[in-house]
Amino acid sequence: MKNTILYITGTSSGIGKALALAALNKGARVIGFSRTCTITHSLYTHKTLDLSSHDIDFKNEFKLAASFDRIVLINNAGTLGEIKPLGDISKESISKSIQLNLTTPFLFINEFVRVFKNSSQQKFILNITSGAANNAYDGWSEYCTTKAGINMLTKVVVKELELQGEKRFTVFGASPGVVETNMQSQIRGASESAFSSKDKFIEMHENKINKTPEQSANELLDLVENPNNYHGLFPDFWQG
Repeated sequence: MKNTILYITGTSSGIGKALALAALNKGARVIGFSRTCTITHSLYTHKTLDLSSHDIDFKNEFKLAASFDRIVLINNAGTLGEIKPLGDISKESISKSIQLNLTTPFLFINEFVRVFKNSSQQKFILNITSGAANNAYDGWSEYCTTKAGINMLTKVVVKELELQGEKRFTVFGASPGVVETNMQSQIRGASESAFSSKDKFIEMHENKINKTPEQSANELLDLVENPNNYHGLFPDFWQG
């Protein structure tokens, strides 16, 4: 990934950390955003941010990209929120889920487009979405709703850039499939009364069907490096 800089949210663990490490191994420059830093590398810069906070300020974060030919934004950070039926969810959880899953990527994309829309560099936006954006899962109202919002935001970005004749942006919303992260542990630990499909996820884990974060990161980076090999706005890397 010569002369490429990647901005990745949620780099402390899971897919985000695996993405950052895989990109660094390919020689890319990586700027990571999360509450804690778990990566040490000469090409890595960490920005300590609570991405679920309403007081995010990253106005100057994109200045580092000036000397790179290719600039990549990956909105990866996300949360399931509370796995509970509507009526039992706390207002704090709803607020944090909307902020982290939808408002924060919305703010990043808005700033990314504002800063780079007139630059000659190649720009790439990858929003990590989910099949939950199109399927209603009981107990997952926070996740399903915010991922549906991300999908619509992705569509709007593409339409606006096309209408503006902007050909130097590439935009995708990718579903990684089922990846063995802390989110999967939360799902398997949910109450059966709150989530009726819990046994399916337990079975996938027991049968070792779930991908590792590293496997998922390699698939997603191939999309970033070879976008012409993929068709449609929402590539789905589901393993089933």
